[in-house]
Amino acid sequence: MKYIAIIILSLFVAGCQGNNHQGKEGDKERSEVPQRVVCMSSTHIAAMSKLGIDSLIVGVSGGEYLTNKLILNGLSTGKIKDIGYESSLDFETLISLKPDILFTYDINGENSAVIEKIKRLGINTIVINDFHLNNPIERLESIREIGKIFNCSEKADSIIKSISNNYNSLTKLTAGLEKKKILLNTPWKGTWYIPGSENYFSKMVSDAGGVIVGSKDGEVKSHPYDTEEILKYSRECEIWILQNSITSIKELKSSNHLFEDFTPLIKGNVYNNTLRINKNGGNDYWETGAMEPDKILEDLIRIIHPEILEEGVFNYFERIY
Repeated sequence: MKYIAIIILSLFVAGCQGNNHQGKEGDKERSEVPQRVVCMSSTHIAAMSKLGIDSLIVGVSGGEYLTNKLILNGLSTGKIKDIGYESSLDFETLISLKPDILFTYDINGENSAVIEKIKRLGINTIVINDFHLNNPIERLESIREIGKIFNCSEKADSIIKSISNNYNSLTKLTAGLEKKKILLNTPWKGTWYIPGSENYFSKMVSDAGGVIVGSKDGEVKSHPYDTEEILKYSRECEIWILQNSITSIKELKSSNHLFEDFTPLIKGNVYNNTLRINKNGGNDYWETGAMEPDKILEDLIRIIHPEILEEGVFNYFERIY
C-alpha cells in the first residue's frame, strides 16, 4: 500500500505547480500534502478535478449522484467508498479510510454538529462554503483554496484566470443588447420562487443578455409567487429556463395544466440544464458546472441570443421537446 501511495503522490505532484515551496499554515503553501482525501461536496470534487488531483480522493458523499468518471470507476471497484450524508454519516467507513483531509460545507450551521464530531475523530476537516457566493467568478475561489493545500497555487491561478478571461470575453458579446425577458423555474410545493437580481444565476442571465421576470432588483433571496401571477409574467417572455429534472414538454405539461398557456411553451422555447444527467438523476451541471461558469454563460447566450453564437453545441443545457 505504501508503494501504491507513493506512485499516486508522484503522479499528483507532476500535475501541480510550486510543489517544492516550503509551506506554512494560512495563505502560504504546505511542505506536506494530503495523500488521502474525502470530499462531501460534488463541487469540491470538481475543483480537485480541475487541478488534476482527483485521483487522491478515497471517499465521497452521495456517490450515486456523481458524474466524475474517475470517481465512478473508483466506487465500482471499491477503491473509493461512499460515506453517506451528514444526517446518516457512516463514521465506521470514514475512519477506515484514514483520510489525511476531509472537505465539507456548512449551510447556516446545519452541519456544525457533524463537523465537530468528525474533528473529534482527529480528521483534518476543511469547510469550504463556495455555494453562498453570488459572483460566478468568485465561486472559483474554492479551486484556489484547495490549490494552496496541495501546493498547486500556480496551476489554480492559471485555471481561474483562463475561465475568468473567457467569461469576460463572452459578456462583451451581449454588451449593449436589449435584454430579453426570461421565465425561470417551476413551482416548488405550489409556490414559484424567483431569485433576486443579485442572485448567482440571475447575474449569469443578465450577463447573457437577459432579465428574469419577477426578479427583485438589488436582492439575492428568492421572492414567492403563485402560478397565476407567473402566468401573467409568462406572456411577456419568449424563453423559459428550467432548473429541475424535467426532460420533456409532456412531463412539464402534466405537472401543471396552466403551463399549456405559457407563451414560451407554446413557441417551443423551453430549456433545462439536463444535458449531462446520470441514470440516478445526478446532474453534472451542479458538479463540474460550478467550476465552469464560462461554459454555462456560453449556453445561456446560445439560448437567449442564438444569433451571436450560431455555431457550436450546448455544454449543460438542452432544448426540451
